[in-house]
Amino acid sequence: MNAEEYIRSHIRKILLEQEEKATSSKKKKKTKKVKSVGVGRGRFSFSISEAGALAKEDPGKLMSNLKVGSADKNKTQLEMLKKLLEDAASGTDEMSEVFTVPSKQPKAKDKDGNEVESVAIKVSVIPIRNAQKYIEHTLMGATNAFGIKWNKNVEVTKSGDNVVVYLK
Repeated sequence: MNAEEYIRSHIRKILLEQEEKATSSKKKKKTKKVKSVGVGRGRFSFSISEAGALAKEDPGKLMSNLKVGSADKNKTQLEMLKKLLEDAASGTDEMSEVFTVPSKQPKAKDKDGNEVESVAIKVSVIPIRNAQKYIEHTLMGATNAFGIKWNKNVEVTKSGDNVVVYLK
C-alpha cells in the first residue's frame, strides 16, 4: 500500500464515521418529545430552572415531590396525559392553588379544521409563561420517570388563561 492509498482509506473511514454520526443525530430528532411552543424570550426564575433540572436529572424525585404515582400505560395517550396533569395539579397544595384541570375539556382544532387531542389547564396566581414552563417540566419528568413512549409530539402552549397541551 502506497502513501496515497493509505491516506484515501483513512479519509473514507473518517467520512463514514461522520455520516454515521449525522444519521444517528437525525434519528434522535425524529423521536417524539415534549416541548414548549411560544414561550417567548428571556430567562426563567431559579425555581423554574430547578424544576427543569430535576425533570432531566432526577425525574423520579420530581414525580415524588408532585405526588404523581405512576402512568397507566393501558389507557390511551390522551387519557394518560390528562391523568398525569390532573395528578400533578392536585398532588400538592401549591400546585392545586395554581393549576386546575377542568372536567369538561374544550375541543381544539388545527389550522385545517381537524380536531386535535389536547388537555387544557386553567392557571391562576402565577404568570402564564411560567405556568407553561412548569407544565413542560412536569411532562418531561413524567416521560423520563415512567418511561412513557409518546406516539405523537407533546406540545405545551398557552391560550388565554390556560396552558394547553397538544398531542400532534
